[in-house]
Amino acid sequence: MFFLNYFEYICGNYHFLFGVTCLSFFLKIFIFVALVQKTIHSATTRYSWFFLLLVIIGSAINDSAWIVKLTQLLFMPNADYRIILFWIRIMWGFQAVQFHATALFIESLVEKRYRLPLRQKIYCCFTACFVLFFVFMAFFNFNCFNISDRPRFEGIIQRLEILYFLFPLMIPSLFIAIKKIRSTTLPHILKKQLKLLIQAIIIPYWISEFISSNPFYTVYPTTITQSIAFESFSAIFITFAIYYCTRKIIGLRFLNIRSHVQQPIKLNFINDFKIVLEQLSLVTSLR
Repeated sequence: MFFLNYFEYICGNYHFLFGVTCLSFFLKIFIFVALVQKTIHSATTRYSWFFLLLVIIGSAINDSAWIVKLTQLLFMPNADYRIILFWIRIMWGFQAVQFHATALFIESLVEKRYRLPLRQKIYCCFTACFVLFFVFMAFFNFNCFNISDRPRFEGIIQRLEILYFLFPLMIPSLFIAIKKIRSTTLPHILKKQLKLLIQAIIIPYWISEFISSNPFYTVYPTTITQSIAFESFSAIFITFAIYYCTRKIIGLRFLNIRSHVQQPIKLNFINDFKIVLEQLSLVTSLR
């Protein structure tokens, strides 16, 4: 009981969450820049890289919306609510892209030449509808001076977007990836990398989104209304998982931007020296 109270005291405040969110934001920007540099210097680029870039962009914009909201709560309580709401709505639009890109990223990793199946093409239409809705609300319903001015159906659409991500999008993609991992068609090293990705990032991310957003409860399923301590812990965990898996995974086989896995040349001085001596012994002329 003491530990829970201490944890709530340390993590359950906006200042701690603000620091963690800023750290997460700059980490994702760093990863994004590193990926872009690798892509620019590559002759070929896989779909996995493109989907991963979309995921990082959407996640970084999500963090930026948190930073804007927390800045208002902590340092600028009299800030114009309309500007903050505008960016939050833009974040919800990008979040739909992030959710869809996450599912596509998972599926593209287990396919050598990935093509959008019919199911994903249909989902693209739904994702586009969510994006257009929130962009429309951001620009054409700008004059909302407080939360009571927001239309009630906006909260319903937010809940539908989260449910859309948690179940129709992610569950089939995870099932396909896990089924491929258990098959014998994938190389062993690729299976290990995919297991690391799914177990350390994808599944915890799915669980944290479900718990923190709580789409079955509130009208506006924003994590601000939930436990700040849990949100801080979730941000710490996801940030650490992204950092760890980036070091373990990026640049390895399933994100390799070269057409073949590059294996370093192994040099053996003794054997090479013996070969040279044998070749010299066969020389019978200076010509």
